[in-house]
Amino acid sequence: MKGRIVFLLLVGLCSGFVQVPVHRLIQYDYEGTSFGSQVASFNFLGAHFKNESEVPRKIALIHETSLTQETLENTIALKPSALLIILSSGVGLTREIQVYLGSNTFPFPIYFAYETPELLEVYESLLVTGEQTIDSDQLQFSILSEEKSLVKNLQQENFYGFAYEFSENLSTIGIVTYLDAFSVIPELTKGVDSNGSGVIIALELIRLMKKVYDKSPAPYNLLFVFTSSGTTNLQGLRPWATTEESELQQKRGNILFALCLDTLGQSDKLYMHVSRFQKDGEIELTNIYSQFNSTAEKSDILLDYKKKKVNMADSFVPWQNEIFAKNKIVLATLSHLENSRRGIFDYSSVFDDKLDMDIFKRNIKFVAESLAKYLYCVENTAMFSKADVLKTTYLEEIVENFKELNRYPAKMTPGSKFSNYFQGILKELGFNFKVQKFSAPDVTPYNLKQESLSVYKVKPAMLDLYIFLGVLGYLAVLWLVIKFFGKNFIKVKKN
Repeated sequence: MKGRIVFLLLVGLCSGFVQVPVHRLIQYDYEGTSFGSQVASFNFLGAHFKNESEVPRKIALIHETSLTQETLENTIALKPSALLIILSSGVGLTREIQVYLGSNTFPFPIYFAYETPELLEVYESLLVTGEQTIDSDQLQFSILSEEKSLVKNLQQENFYGFAYEFSENLSTIGIVTYLDAFSVIPELTKGVDSNGSGVIIALELIRLMKKVYDKSPAPYNLLFVFTSSGTTNLQGLRPWATTEESELQQKRGNILFALCLDTLGQSDKLYMHVSRFQKDGEIELTNIYSQFNSTAEKSDILLDYKKKKVNMADSFVPWQNEIFAKNKIVLATLSHLENSRRGIFDYSSVFDDKLDMDIFKRNIKFVAESLAKYLYCVENTAMFSKADVLKTTYLEEIVENFKELNRYPAKMTPGSKFSNYFQGILKELGFNFKVQKFSAPDVTPYNLKQESLSVYKVKPAMLDLYIFLGVLGYLAVLWLVIKFFGKNFIKVKKN
């Protein structure tokens, strides 16, 4: 009977430790250059960010409570092969850090994960054990994912229409806002204030103004424009404002003034951003600003004006009204933001997930009242009561839907969940709208999605060496026994 010997070489004795959902840092191309995290997959040992030596072939972990610009830069200087940032409250992920992460190129994976008890235990174990050596138990971190593809010729949609039937004999007042939101962590993009608040106010204006127009139309066309890719340098507003389509040219040509709504869900003070003030003889423009001023005063709202000259040579446009200013249309942008944005990452806010509902409802009524008083030439009579503004519970429901339906530009293609949801709202309002489709080539994103991080406890690499040497020694002894004593074994067997 033949004997059979089986040898097992254990490359790594491991046991499953924990799995957590993770979200990758943004990856995009802009003007021929790639930015953000360029790699998706990894399989490395763990290291704490407090290590003083370089940590190649390892993933460095930083908890949000320890996250500063200096800490982040020092950790990256240690040359990790991957980076995991653990989020808790979101306070540590400052605007400065978001701009830094989004405007640089990192040739390794950078992921974010919300804190869980299991992940916190992993983090603290690394903090206690410090540098993992080859003769100690180690933690292995792994994400197996395909490298993501570039979304070329990203297809987007603009929506526009009138509160009442358009008349070419009337001047047009426009309400303009952008639908999308932006952050350096695409899968965690909420954008409730910037600019969900502007969109919801515009929807409320449609509902309120349709009621008064149905009773008695004002002597103005009232146009509503909802654009996509607003956060990526207003790519959506450009084709709407510049298209040579005859129908749109006619409707744009009638615009007397347009109000852009941008980030209006918080803060006691509001700012009207303009590229120029009214000139002598511009009675209509004077009346518009006068109505906003008087309504603000009666509503105890602090309203200030910020003038910024349009820089035709600057490729970045901070406010929607500047797009129209280049087309010689008078606009203003109403926002609680005092300062102009300086780049696309000034839109980024990962934890933009709530509104001050009292201030938000106040701002809805303020805009509606100011607009209606101008359209109907009313001075002292209130056009709407508090009861006319939607109930808080319904507004909160819309806000929750905006949070759940990702409005990152790459997620807002025709037929997307948000596109279908938004068009459903417009139809419920009885709003007749048209869709303008366009491609957004300036900022080209990659298809990112939520991934799963696996963390394993593995035996040290030295164990593999010990096992190998043990097996090698066993084979050597076996060979010696067979070579020098094999004949004796055969004789014994025959006897």
